[in-house]
Amino acid sequence: FTVSTEADTTLATILVQVGEYDRAEKVARDSLAAVQDIRGESSPELVYPLSKLLEIAEARGRFDEAEELARKCHDLRLRTLGANHPWTATLRYRIADARRKQGRVAGAEQLYGEALAVLRATQPDHPPTTAVVLNNPALRFMAQGNFVAAETSLQESMANIEKSLGKDHPNYGLALSVLGSLHLHQGRFEQAGDH
Repeated sequence: FTVSTEADTTLATILVQVGEYDRAEKVARDSLAAVQDIRGESSPELVYPLSKLLEIAEARGRFDEAEELARKCHDLRLRTLGANHPWTATLRYRIADARRKQGRVAGAEQLYGEALAVLRATQPDHPPTTAVVLNNPALRFMAQGNFVAAETSLQESMANIEKSLGKDHPNYGLALSVLGSLHLHQGRFEQAGDH
């Protein structure tokens, strides 16, 4: 990874953070072209500018493009790190998420499950990444009316967030809010009020 492409990726990150998506996308595409020219079309270093383009596509709601970019990143990580690495699993999760956001829920379910299985196996302390992956099934279960599975998934997610980030972290509050909403949908008003 050259100094120039590393600086480009950093600049693109800053531009995304301030909402300058057009400029960020141009910088990331230029960085991608530079890595391809210097390292070749199959270089594992392509994952950095591709990941930035993926982030931009997700932020802009271009989920078909996000899925394609996530797949390219996944394939690069798969070749260099293997199927059971947390980074590879996280990219599998991002493919699934892009599919779900396109309304292709059935195709996403298996990928979510695979990603979660790898994260649970490789990161037994359940870091925040695993907690986030658990939240999405809870929301899907709620939408399907499967409140028991949703509650189980949410409680596991909350335990993971509490363990890794603490109860004062905003992600814990968000999961607690979702649990309260779940209890409201079930008519469990007293429990919902506790959240």
